[in-house]
Amino acid sequence: MSDQERPIDILNPNRKPAIVEQRCTRQPFGCGKTFDYSTLKTQASRDEYNISGMCQSCQDIAFAPEKGDES
Repeated sequence: MSDQERPIDILNPNRKPAIVEQRCTRQPFGCGKTFDYSTLKTQASRDEYNISGMCQSCQDIAFAPEKGDES
């Protein structure tokens, strides 16, 4: 399966252009803002950016534990 055929590209067609332009993907998945790739905190965050196109701030919001799940 080529990168162009990934299911995420069907759900979020703005992902690939965002990654090329080094910005966060647009709403409803991300904020659409330009950011510095070096602000991604961990290798997992960098990997997630390459999957979803979400910046660190949007990843932090999307993957924050729900209230009551902090155990």
